[in-house]
Amino acid sequence: MKFIEDKVSLPIPIQYQWRHPAGASELVILLHGYQERAERMAKLILPYVPGEAAILIPNGPFPVPRLKENHIKEGYSWYFYNVQTKTMVVPPDSAVSMIVQILVSQNATQLPIRVVGFSQGGYFASILAQRIPNVGQVIAIAAGFPERYIKSKPAFRIDAVHGARDKICDFKIAQDEHRALKSKHWSGDFIALPNSEHRIDDDIQASVAKLLTIPLPDRI
Repeated sequence: MKFIEDKVSLPIPIQYQWRHPAGASELVILLHGYQERAERMAKLILPYVPGEAAILIPNGPFPVPRLKENHIKEGYSWYFYNVQTKTMVVPPDSAVSMIVQILVSQNATQLPIRVVGFSQGGYFASILAQRIPNVGQVIAIAAGFPERYIKSKPAFRIDAVHGARDKICDFKIAQDEHRALKSKHWSGDFIALPNSEHRIDDDIQASVAKLLTIPLPDRI
């Protein structure tokens, strides 16, 4: 028997948090890490987002639950990259399309946008930012910037916040990747935190809060 491989589109219910105050001057998108949820970014980063900003905090489209002690913990991902074979098994296209649909449905495509992501969400932030309009800044927390993910032509500011004690996303590799972007005339800072690990701690929160105060360009 011969098997075939094909693709079909499936409707997937997506949960997201949305806030759009009257007169919002910008939109901030918060992207969680692998096997995490929107609620985590809402807890750890949302308090540092300016109150006049519109906010989008979605769950990733792909359920990736994890077994923790005697219960299953809900979690999601943006894509699936096999680090052993170095292949993209599930590309981020569906996650990008999902967020585009949310922005269109909420009539938010005209606002200047910042994208903030942690871990896998930080990698995805750079991918997403190249495929939606009006992005002025990416803030990647504990994430890298592989050349395969980022076009050569600078399009927005890319800032990084990374703990030197990170054992999940290699600090030195991420730092070198950010330097490579700078050599190609991308703007942005790499903030190295000597005591931080692969989690959002007080030092990371303070650094992100400061980066969120950087003015976005009037025209993007």
